[in-house]
Amino acid sequence: MDPETIYPLLFEPVYKDYIWGGDRIGQRYPDSHASARYAESWEVSDRVDGMSVVRNGPLSGKSLREVLARMGEALVGCRGEASVFPLLVKILDANATLSIQVHPDDGSALQYGGEAKTEAWTILEAPAGARLYAGLTPGTDANALQAAISEGRVEDVVRSHAVEAGDAMFVAGGTVHAVGEGLILLEVQQNSNTTYRIHDWGRSGADGKPRDLHQEQANQVIRWDANPQVTKGAAESPEADMQNLCVLVECPYFCIHSGTVSGPLTRLHDGSTYTILFIAGGNADLSWDDEHLALAAGSTVLIPAALPEWAVQPQDGPLRVIVVTEPT
Repeated sequence: MDPETIYPLLFEPVYKDYIWGGDRIGQRYPDSHASARYAESWEVSDRVDGMSVVRNGPLSGKSLREVLARMGEALVGCRGEASVFPLLVKILDANATLSIQVHPDDGSALQYGGEAKTEAWTILEAPAGARLYAGLTPGTDANALQAAISEGRVEDVVRSHAVEAGDAMFVAGGTVHAVGEGLILLEVQQNSNTTYRIHDWGRSGADGKPRDLHQEQANQVIRWDANPQVTKGAAESPEADMQNLCVLVECPYFCIHSGTVSGPLTRLHDGSTYTILFIAGGNADLSWDDEHLALAAGSTVLIPAALPEWAVQPQDGPLRVIVVTEPT
């Protein structure tokens, strides 16, 4: 592998405009150049319906799929072969509450079709009273859920969770959920785009008609006893290394660390996994070998597994970071 092609990768964001989106991605992260109303910014994506394209260095202009085919283990690590990058990372701007929905897990996707989607949310911005919806109240079954929807009291059976910036929630496939109004969050998920919409708050789509619901498919994949909980974020970490960051989520598909650091954060790679670094707040200098890359708030970087060491240094005060890897 040519050493010149083993370096931190920046991608062109892929913007998605859905009816619940807002205009805060560009306002919060001016360097994103999001100049319109967008619901999602796909930051790292290996999907035909939203493919990431490298925008820095020798691989500029190459798609993530092309880079993976070229680099293989040097990009994703030695734990297993991958023809498609395993994760999808997004910024979401929930100007309105998302639909109540569910995704298959590995087992139900295999049995009923679709792509499995386990995900996790890290809250970037939350207004007073912000809520996440995840899980069902005890005893809720398919009949009780349908009755609540029909009678306009779906919030009686879907659990509601108060959240603030820095919090996180793990949402396993099969968990009924929705993102509440006003939240901006980073979503890390299995590489999937299968969604079964259960309830859409009476909204209409761009064509003026109600959006499709998928109750039958949803009932096949819902985990009726799922009971997710909010994980609180960590306070500032003056001694900055991976051991001082808060572990927000650890599951078979990804591990998410987060923290606010005031000194350099250094990570060593042993070749087993890549790192995705998201700058949630502040400005940073990312360094490796003798190279440097300036990163503004909102930047997402994919650091190949074969890059043995890198460090990120705050530039203008404390730096809030979210670090995504595969589990050890």
